[in-house]
Amino acid sequence: MFASLSVLTPEVPVENGPVGLSFGQCLARTLAWCALLSVAAVVVGRVWPAAGALTQATFSRWDVEHYRYIRDYGYDVQRTAFFPLFPFLWRWLAVPPIAMGLINLGIFALSFAWLAWQLAWSGRQQALLLAVPSLVFMALPYSEAVFFLSGALVLVGLRRNMLGLYFLGLLLSCVSRSAAFVLLPAVLATEWLAPESRDRGPGRTMAAAAATLLGLGISVGVHYWYTGRWFVFFAAQRLWNNQLRWPSLPLSNWGGSFPTRYEAPALLIGLACAAGLVGLMYRHWRRPLPAADRPAVFSLAYVAGITLITLATKGGELVSLSRYVYATPYFLLLLADFTGRPRLSTRQLLALFGLMELTWLGLFAAYGHIRTLLGFTLVSGGVLLWLANAHCHPRVRRYALLPTVAGGAALLLVLLFRFLRHEWVA
Repeated sequence: MFASLSVLTPEVPVENGPVGLSFGQCLARTLAWCALLSVAAVVVGRVWPAAGALTQATFSRWDVEHYRYIRDYGYDVQRTAFFPLFPFLWRWLAVPPIAMGLINLGIFALSFAWLAWQLAWSGRQQALLLAVPSLVFMALPYSEAVFFLSGALVLVGLRRNMLGLYFLGLLLSCVSRSAAFVLLPAVLATEWLAPESRDRGPGRTMAAAAATLLGLGISVGVHYWYTGRWFVFFAAQRLWNNQLRWPSLPLSNWGGSFPTRYEAPALLIGLACAAGLVGLMYRHWRRPLPAADRPAVFSLAYVAGITLITLATKGGELVSLSRYVYATPYFLLLLADFTGRPRLSTRQLLALFGLMELTWLGLFAAYGHIRTLLGFTLVSGGVLLWLANAHCHPRVRRYALLPTVAGGAALLLVLLFRFLRHEWVA
């Protein structure tokens, strides 16, 4: 899959690895990783109390407060920015926040293992994907886990040409998050660039679009039931200060320097996906891609779309972009393909490092203070370590794997304890 997307990935031999793992093996690896991180979180919390307490109160911060309100009382105007699947699931389960976080973690583990099994990700790829720090939201009472499950249905449905799974995933996605505004263009781009069949294309496209709009319609109907106002979601966005406008420079995050630096690579990834998608449209507008590339095209369109919407509506504040990008099956699929097809030389890695440094200087005003510049340089180094897992030399990939996984796990724990201390994460 994705080998023919030569705009992004030149044709190179696929890396040999332990592919073809069973679902049981994938699930065992995922559960072991989740258990290891859970134990590490408990140990760190015990040894270093200042890190943050694992209590019901600390698991009820930020967006969790809004989900709990919807669970208990339904919607008011401001909270229609959140969609109903997760809070209503929580209402039905009637469990405290920590228990809901553990249930979310279980949903994610099953979804990830199933996706890894269906897409034949190697053990090495799975280790790298599970080390993505923003997966911390899978263990919190957020909607990320149900959105991940919905996205897994979409990708497997596309991969296996199982229209029922595809349509169900689209519908659930648009009931769990305000994703219809991104997923509908992704559906159209996928059916245009990589149609399963030219003869069935229009009917399939309309059915997929209908599933997306049906999910949006259910969410709109639930909002109306509680507020008595149609399309009140848009009024809620104005209350959250989300409206169409040019982003102001330098780009920032109201949570401070740490969240800003963490969001910055997500912006670069989203812009790269947008450029890649435009390139595919230019090169393949008459000659469609193979049907096997449909999940990758859809993922490119999602990541590009959510990035552009964030830039176009938040006035230059990259609030939660990393969460919308990293904590999704779409980003994980692109990362799995990128690391599974080694292609980068040392010269290319250094060129990407320089490009990142220029981006931080131009878009984030990293020149303002030496500590700011060094902080962004550290971000460049961290991204470079991840990129080294796609180096063309096997020794570089071998040496990069362990520090990448360890660093990703450590940063995941940092994000968790920032959340528990009521510091902004995403």
